[in-house]
Amino acid sequence: MHTSNSTTLLRSEPTDVQRTIAIALDDSKLAQVTFDHAMANIIRPTDLVVLIHVQSNDASVILSGLHPLHDKAVADARRESAHALLKHHAARLSETKIAFTALYLLGPIKEALVQKVNELKVNTLVVGAGGIDSKRPAFLGSVADYCIHYCECPVLVVKPTSEQIKDLHLAPVQPPMNDAPTVLRMPM
Repeated sequence: MHTSNSTTLLRSEPTDVQRTIAIALDDSKLAQVTFDHAMANIIRPTDLVVLIHVQSNDASVILSGLHPLHDKAVADARRESAHALLKHHAARLSETKIAFTALYLLGPIKEALVQKVNELKVNTLVVGAGGIDSKRPAFLGSVADYCIHYCECPVLVVKPTSEQIKDLHLAPVQPPMNDAPTVLRMPM
């Protein structure tokens, strides 16, 4: 099991919490769609919402050849960006008087997210479909796919509507070219 560093940034005082809903956030346009969908369709006044942002602690910055002071500056900038992201979404929850906790994790993204969700015993994890705003076509991002397989709770994957894809200038997901399903025949 992978371990990650965890920082609780913000917390409101929950009263009479009946469910815990975790929302995975990153700095993509899709994360805002995911959060808005959760606010409009999933979150209830009696829920505790756990906002989770995970930043990779991979070796790319360390191996980049940057001077150690620059590495610290890059890490500080990434941390400040994560804090601003979580504070933005926490403010929306606070305005609607929804109890929340905002967590900033460092670690392998998929593994750290699943580990924290399972540790917190949340009732539902809400994630974006992923792969939508990347250059490669994908129906489900690798983080969402990993969460579906390894989280101990139900995982709700939010896919943007075609209108949201257009409004946010996301690359549309293209269906397979042929309409017929692929049939694989096994030798007997």
